[in-house]
Amino acid sequence: MTTPCRSFVRRAVPAALLVGAVLGAWPAADAAWALDPASGPTPKVIRGPASPERPGNRGVPGDGKLAWNELEPALAEAKRSNKPLLVDVYTDWCGWCRRMDKTTYGNADVRDYVAKSFVPARVNAEDDVRRANYDGEERTYRQFADGFRITGYPTTLFLAPDGTLITQLPGYVKPQTFLTVLRYVAEGHYRTRSWDAFSRVPDEARP
Repeated sequence: MTTPCRSFVRRAVPAALLVGAVLGAWPAADAAWALDPASGPTPKVIRGPASPERPGNRGVPGDGKLAWNELEPALAEAKRSNKPLLVDVYTDWCGWCRRMDKTTYGNADVRDYVAKSFVPARVNAEDDVRRANYDGEERTYRQFADGFRITGYPTTLFLAPDGTLITQLPGYVKPQTFLTVLRYVAEGHYRTRSWDAFSRVPDEARP
């Protein structure tokens, strides 16, 4: 019998404010769901078991794709390298997940910045087979995703090197806006500046 997974959201009370700030500050043109609720994130509808394919491992150095890790080795590497984790939570049937994979993660600037500044992992939220040890317990990928109360896909989780939640970002995001989010998290600006203040500064004016 599968043990229900407790929520991890409680572990990141300060980040809850960050989530609201990021979502509230999106320029409408950069957040597809701000213009059309049907465009994303895809509602959480269980469609059966996850595909036996392992898309989380797509991408190898030199092939022009981001090299995704499985969750458990990513958690270990983040701790070892002291880099934050970027966890892409998706499902097999999510159209906006595929679009973000193609247009956002396929963007050279995004790909290079993620590879340099984060440990990237990909989690299928309906996978009951693959497991990872997180927060002191072994969990399926489905349990891991459920612990963050994710209600739509894609959702991007940003975790500190020790695995604690920094913030989570639901929905499809265009490359240029996503780059700004990546810098906000990886460079630690979320600790001292609001998203609204950070996002209003042109890229060329940032240190």
